[in-house]
Amino acid sequence: MSFCGSKNRARSVAEGVVKNECFVDVLNIVPHAIFVLVSLFILIVWCKSKYYNATSWVHFRGHNVRWFFSLVLIVIIVTEIAEGFMSDARDPDTVNYHVFIPPIIALVATILSLVFYHNIEQWNSPRFLLIILAYWMSVLPIKILKGVSLYKNGTSIVHVRVWLTWIDVALYMILLTVEINLLRVQKYAFFKNPVPTKIPPELGGSKFVFKHVNFLSKVTFWWLNGFLADGYKTPYEQEHLGQLPKDIQTESVYKRFKAVFEDELEKCKRSGKKLNFHKVYLKVFWRNLCLAGILRFFGDIVQFVGPWCIELIINYAYAQVKLRESTNPTNGSLTYSGVSNVSQAVVVYNSSSAVSLGNFSVTMATPQNTNLHTRYISTGDFFSNGFVIAVVLLLTTTVQAACHQFYGFITINEGARFKVAVQAMVYNKGLHISGLVINSGKMTMGQILNHMSQDATNMMLLFFFIHYVWSVPLTVIIGLVLMYMKMGWTALIGGSVVVMSGPLQYFVGKGMSNMQKKVMAQSDKRVKKCNEAIQGIKVIKLLAWEYFFRQDIEASRKMELKRLFANCIFRILFTFILIAVPTIGTVVTFVLYPSLEESPLNVGKALSTLALFNILTIPMALFTYFITTFITARVSMKRLVNFLLAEENEGLADQPKTLTHSIGIDTEDIKMDTIVEYRNGTKKTSTSLQKDDDLSSSQSSLGSNLSRTPDHSRHNSKGSLPEMMEGSRRSSSQTAYTGAALTVNDGKDSQRRRHTSGVSTEDEEEVAENVTVMEAKNVFEICDGEFSWHLNKEDESALKNINVKIPVGKLTMIVGQVGAGKTSLVSAILGEMTTISGHVEITKGVRIAFVPQKPWLLNATLKDNILFGEPYNHRRYTKVIHSCALQPDIATLPAGDQTEIGEKGINLSGGQKQRISIARALYSKADTVILDDPLSALDAHVGKHVFEDAIVKCLVRRKRSVILVTHQLQYISHSNYLIAMKDGMVQYQGKLSEVKKQEPELYESWRKALREAKASESSRDHHEEPRSPDRSSPFDYSRQISTQSILSGGSQLFSRQMSEMSNMEEECLDFSEKDPLKQDDKKIDGELVKKEHKEVGAVSLRVYGQYVAACGGLFICFMMMLQVGYHVLLAWSNIVLSQWAEDSTEFQTKLSNLSNVGSANETSNVTLKFDNDIYMHKYLLLNIVGLLGAFIANLVLYLTTLRASKNLHFRLLDTILHVPIRFFDTNPSGRIMNRFSADVAGIDQRLPFILESFIRCVMVTVSALAVNAIGTPYFLIAVLPLTILYYCLQFFFRATARELQRIESVTKSPVFSHLSETLSGLQTIRAFRAEKRFKKRAFTLIDNNNIPYIFVMSINRWLGIRLDYIGSLLVFISAVSSLATCLAGHTTPAYVGLSLTYALQVSIYLNWIVRNAAEMELTMNSVERVDEFIHLKREVNTHHKGHHELEKDWPNHGKIEFKNVSLKYDTHLDKVLNDACFTINPGEKVGICGRTGSGKSSLTLSLFRMIDICEGEIYIDEKDTKRVPLEELRSKLAIIPQDPVLFTGTVRYNLDPQGEIPDEKLWAALETVQLKESIAELPDKLDANVSEGGENFSVGQKQLFCLARAFLRDNKVLVLDEATASIDLETDNKLQRVISTAFGGKTVITIAHRISTILKYDRVMVLEKGTVKEFDSPQSLLRDSNSIFTSLVHSSKK
Repeated sequence: MSFCGSKNRARSVAEGVVKNECFVDVLNIVPHAIFVLVSLFILIVWCKSKYYNATSWVHFRGHNVRWFFSLVLIVIIVTEIAEGFMSDARDPDTVNYHVFIPPIIALVATILSLVFYHNIEQWNSPRFLLIILAYWMSVLPIKILKGVSLYKNGTSIVHVRVWLTWIDVALYMILLTVEINLLRVQKYAFFKNPVPTKIPPELGGSKFVFKHVNFLSKVTFWWLNGFLADGYKTPYEQEHLGQLPKDIQTESVYKRFKAVFEDELEKCKRSGKKLNFHKVYLKVFWRNLCLAGILRFFGDIVQFVGPWCIELIINYAYAQVKLRESTNPTNGSLTYSGVSNVSQAVVVYNSSSAVSLGNFSVTMATPQNTNLHTRYISTGDFFSNGFVIAVVLLLTTTVQAACHQFYGFITINEGARFKVAVQAMVYNKGLHISGLVINSGKMTMGQILNHMSQDATNMMLLFFFIHYVWSVPLTVIIGLVLMYMKMGWTALIGGSVVVMSGPLQYFVGKGMSNMQKKVMAQSDKRVKKCNEAIQGIKVIKLLAWEYFFRQDIEASRKMELKRLFANCIFRILFTFILIAVPTIGTVVTFVLYPSLEESPLNVGKALSTLALFNILTIPMALFTYFITTFITARVSMKRLVNFLLAEENEGLADQPKTLTHSIGIDTEDIKMDTIVEYRNGTKKTSTSLQKDDDLSSSQSSLGSNLSRTPDHSRHNSKGSLPEMMEGSRRSSSQTAYTGAALTVNDGKDSQRRRHTSGVSTEDEEEVAENVTVMEAKNVFEICDGEFSWHLNKEDESALKNINVKIPVGKLTMIVGQVGAGKTSLVSAILGEMTTISGHVEITKGVRIAFVPQKPWLLNATLKDNILFGEPYNHRRYTKVIHSCALQPDIATLPAGDQTEIGEKGINLSGGQKQRISIARALYSKADTVILDDPLSALDAHVGKHVFEDAIVKCLVRRKRSVILVTHQLQYISHSNYLIAMKDGMVQYQGKLSEVKKQEPELYESWRKALREAKASESSRDHHEEPRSPDRSSPFDYSRQISTQSILSGGSQLFSRQMSEMSNMEEECLDFSEKDPLKQDDKKIDGELVKKEHKEVGAVSLRVYGQYVAACGGLFICFMMMLQVGYHVLLAWSNIVLSQWAEDSTEFQTKLSNLSNVGSANETSNVTLKFDNDIYMHKYLLLNIVGLLGAFIANLVLYLTTLRASKNLHFRLLDTILHVPIRFFDTNPSGRIMNRFSADVAGIDQRLPFILESFIRCVMVTVSALAVNAIGTPYFLIAVLPLTILYYCLQFFFRATARELQRIESVTKSPVFSHLSETLSGLQTIRAFRAEKRFKKRAFTLIDNNNIPYIFVMSINRWLGIRLDYIGSLLVFISAVSSLATCLAGHTTPAYVGLSLTYALQVSIYLNWIVRNAAEMELTMNSVERVDEFIHLKREVNTHHKGHHELEKDWPNHGKIEFKNVSLKYDTHLDKVLNDACFTINPGEKVGICGRTGSGKSSLTLSLFRMIDICEGEIYIDEKDTKRVPLEELRSKLAIIPQDPVLFTGTVRYNLDPQGEIPDEKLWAALETVQLKESIAELPDKLDANVSEGGENFSVGQKQLFCLARAFLRDNKVLVLDEATASIDLETDNKLQRVISTAFGGKTVITIAHRISTILKYDRVMVLEKGTVKEFDSPQSLLRDSNSIFTSLVHSSKK
């Protein structure tokens, strides 16, 4: 025995070298062996060199092509090895090593070529590629020589070896071509100027390295191994994930998508067509979608190899069984005995009958092998071998898995990119959308949030299934053709059932989609109500309205559950069709087959047809899912397009839309820009010059009308540059600029900027240098303006005949009663209203700061709220803090200015929020500051300080233009220009000194209001110390607010006297010496909003237990019994089918042999007929009962999960409404709303669907394993290690997947919170021009949410492909083990086919099991999060001594006693009220005053037990409030809160949610609070709609609504928490009179900003730092010149 074999002349070359195959095979070994040695040497030795220990991950040209064809070459060589062994086995005389040794060495060399190439890329050393080039060049000619040798020796194309050899030649030629092309392109050798391959710059910053790994790693997702290993060792946090590659980041995707969107929109406008959103996203993402489609196509084609292999394996098994039986004549013989001349007899055969016909036996002879012996195996023999077919089955299932998984990876990534593009577009639109769209109710904030969440997700899901639109029809057509080829017309009839189910599934899907829309609409309503309840939770608790809101929300939830049930019916039908269609198709096919087809039922055909039906099942189901997804996406698409095309705000138009500017040219660093302008559909191109600097800071070409001159002199509009004062006008919908007074940076200080007056906003005290300034006369000018709060210009206008000029560098005040149009005028200036006629002219390039009437703060630190994106300047910042009197507040905060401010400033008082808002405007570099009634929220002395130090000193004195809306008439003497509004028109504008002449009635009304407010003060003037006059001040800072002096020209000194309790004198005057802001060490203490809790590890069994409990244990048990039952019945029916086919085949085989014998003897007239009925009836019965059980089982499942949804939502809502108010301070509303929206939606809809899919996949897999185990017990031995591997894989996967999903869930909330925050502060953001910064922040948050999602989807593919490989191995093991068992005679060929049919299903369902299990666990995370909130600590509503028994009219006196009461907001925080001890007598009216943050609101809230009473007791009418049930306590007290809140609904609903109060009382209450006229003018009066947040009413009107509520409650105790702060002085005086009369005999506690409102009260309480300092009558306190109250009165009078 030798290498060439032991035959004679095996090594002879007498006939030539080419004809000696052994010699040629030896030659083939040489290049492979040399390459192996060289490459191993380099890999082992060279890799240890210090010069090549770093990896660069570059990819050379042709990387993917090389890897692909090298892998194909490996498969071909493995086939050569198998063929060599099989060919050698045909030669029993010797072992021919040369037949299989060369391909083994070639396999090693090919694998090493890939390893070597991979390392060369990592080293980035292309010169080593010369070794591979030499290898390909040497192996190719020798392989061609091998082909020639085969031809010379007479080997033909019928032999496998010939095909394999020439395929090798073709592959070597391709690889050699790739290598030569790389040398040509990169020139790494033999050229003077090589082209280096650059290392990717993204490496190192991202863990998502997909683009940088090799082809095999991409295909197998091997690159995720390290990522998963790290996640398994240490649970991932957000910061561990790094960044995404740039092409997946939101900003880059958004830019591309926006460009295409705007291009398509412009084309549609010109053509008059509607925007086609499909065209937009296909233009952006078409490349990768096409690649995904190619992969889908190949995967779908390859999957049909499985059924073909089943039939071939069964046929092979039958052939081998026949061969075995032929060696034993007694086995399988059919005996015929009887009388020789029987005319005719019919014998019915079935498996239990014995047939004896005649006295002779039929021997089934083995067919003779007529093939001549050849050395090489033929193609037919090779591919008819069952074990080879098993290997083919393994390869094809592996290729199918790779194609489908990579297809999924591409579509998911593209879908994620589509999602973030949509989210970015929605956010960008949200920044520019007209506020009128939201306020009018045309589009709510909830709907915009839905665009960001639900609609964006629907767009993403569309990509997941987009290729099913052609893939499913293709699969069905191919399946039907193959079934027809096997089973004839009966297969088409059965297949038509599948095809006919398509329209049925479509209608079911359409019904499900329509119902889904109704569910979503109802869900939106419920979520909107939940959102309103959370936003107004403080008011709800104070008014004890929890029950009514819970009832209202539960009513909405009940309607939602009804629609969910209807939706569940469609889902049940959908699932039933999925199960029933293939079952019914097979039943129809096999029942009709015996009747319609002449040939008998064959096992191979039957079971391969069954496998084809199984193949059609999932695509049809997914096609239906695609249809529903497409319909849902289409609905979302329409909603998105409507939103993206919605009206935008007119804005300030700092960049006019025609982009035609006068240009001031700086000769330094000029660059050319091309401007494309569209006018009336015509495109015009022009060129502009622009300074090569940041436009936002320099504005040298487009934002400035200034020019530098050598002597730095000023020029005005009448000077040498008249063209630079040209302005653009805003007509109807467009704001324009007129006049300008900006600076051009000199390049030395890009941060420095001058405002319109010429004074630096960086440091007002410094003189502007090196700058030319042109003065503009007016910063704003409105000409013939008419403005409306409605989008439709034909609707009623809010402002009419507006002709207003706002002077530059002056203080302009806007005054008027509530609803007069003051805020509307400001909004019109800012472009937030609809311009019906006229125009607004704005100084070009003006920078604006805006302080809204309702302060808007970010959920950030106090410092960040003031800086608002500006760079930190210590000196400037400290000045601002001092001017806004914030130092004492900062000193008391736990972390100073690093204290985190809760959402909407929930942890601050109203005054603190307003002063921070003012500080933001002061700190900004704006030259124009607009303040919309900010002083109303401030105490008198603090308001005085802020007005004088902040507004007058820091703004007006520095020549910054100021527009101040105010109700504080005492300040109007400081105005340079005055605008009085009345009924939406300008009643008066001009100087204060001229108002008496031009508007005497207005003058008298002001005098009367001030006289009434100060009447009580005039009588006490003798208590005041005289002040020294000082006329050096340009303004009258200290005018006495009396009837005579308010409009007089007298002037007195303003003394900087603050209250003693604030200690502001010491702290504010010494601000330059000490810095109380340095409190970085308290940073952690200042965190108010807690980081959202994230569980670590697997979802606990307790959570599953909670869900089971919510479902009901009995329901779960019953449902599981039904699920198991119907799967057992369906599996049993398939076993009956296989037995039926096997018996039929056996009968026909024996009958055929019997017929041959009978024809030879010519003695038989007997007709044998196979009995199909017994099998048919059993098969039908099992399927019918199984399908009925499937329907009932799924119905019970969905009913059970709906029960859980109902219970969990009710418990969640009930808990949230009853948790302490502190919970809402530390948890943003977005986080809470996430539970009510995303988490509840997951429990309602995702979890039932996933649970059903999971149970079904598990049952099918268990059925498959059971069928295989019954037929082949040895199968279990082989499956055991795979099962262990399977468990380890999914366990390893889930450790990382669950944490990523949790991160993804946690990072969702900030995205929606930021959007909600942005929409709430749109006017402020747009006024500050901060859109770009907010957009950048939004993109960062979207990326943070997208990173874990991308990784979750990627590791799903990692798991999926490995499970597919395990499934492929299971199929292979099933084929080999069952085939071997069959050949050993322990099972039948039919059972081999059935085992393979089920095994092919396992390869599909194994993946779905883990995917559904992971998905279910991730969805159970929603249950976990809801359960977390369900078990929150509720408000204490019990007492160890029990509750008091209260009288029906309690409290009937109104006596209030505080006994050593101390209050805390939380157990770990400091006290906000210390040892308060006082008594308020029945019917007494008490005023509470003190500086902001002194504890005024906290004291009043303690009456309602909104704050924990940590020490002492509070008694109301001798009853301890701790022993009074919360709801009863709060319902017996009345309060008008600091922040007015209205709820969506009607006017009636906001006054009386119970609907119990008659209209007469409602109108009386409205008349009392001066609202009757306003409501009576509305079309529906009491039933008029109140928009979300009450935005269709002014802040003052909303405050009056709250007053009306208090009047209607008619309680003995009334608390007014700064209730009239936002009301003008005249209305306030009227209401004070009403309060004194309407609440006569009732206890009234008032927290007042206007000291005048409480001077007539019985007693006044003064608080300082949580301590009661003074409590006596106003008269007594004023007699003491040293009292704090006296100083407050003095301060308020200045």
